Amino acid sequence: DIGVTGVQTCALPIWLVRGMIEFETAKIHAEWKAVKAGEASPAPVAQVAQLAEAKQHLAQAQDGVKRYRDEYQAAVVADNAEVRQLETVVAQLSLAATVLKPAVLVDLTTLSARLDRLQRDNLCPTCQQPWEMAARASEISRVSFEFSAKKESLVDIEAKVARLPSVQSALTAKKGTPVQPSPMLAQFESVSDTMKATVYT
Repeated sequence: DIGVTGVQTCALPIWLVRGMIEFETAKIHAEWKAVKAGEASPAPVAQVAQLAEAKQHLAQAQDGVKRYRDEYQAAVVADNAEVRQLETVVAQLSLAATVLKPAVLVDLTTLSARLDRLQRDNLCPTCQQPWEMAARASEISRVSFEFSAKKESLVDIEAKVARLPSVQSALTAKKGTPVQPSPMLAQFESVSDTMKATVYT
């Protein structure tokens, strides 16, 4: 069946087992009630066999409860870890948007003004040609390099800031859809409770 998932396919035999267990449980429980009410005579050998079978079904149901409960707890732990990771990313991107980007913009403004001043000061007032002075040329080169590096840093920061809305949406969606236990957990718990009533009453 193309509409049946892998998880559902795995669970199909459990429904057959559950039906068989419920049938045997009802049968055993009815026989015990009849014996207690004096409406039937006990059959020790058959009853011992039935009780042993009921205990076996109980053990199987309890194993199912443990397996699905462990799977649910593991899924919760993994989901919580993913939420914490998204929260960390949101905090980092928010820092980039509110602190790092404004600081880089201020630095760029300062470096741009300094570079313009150095370039003006390096021009001959008469011919408007650069002075052949190594010290000034070195300073202009250094400031130009800092300015270019800041611009590259700003590009990286803006890319991070652009991710912020999508990561925030993912975090909201993750928090809004908590992990749910498998429906089979409730089924096994129900069978386990029924078998306990049969074995211990």
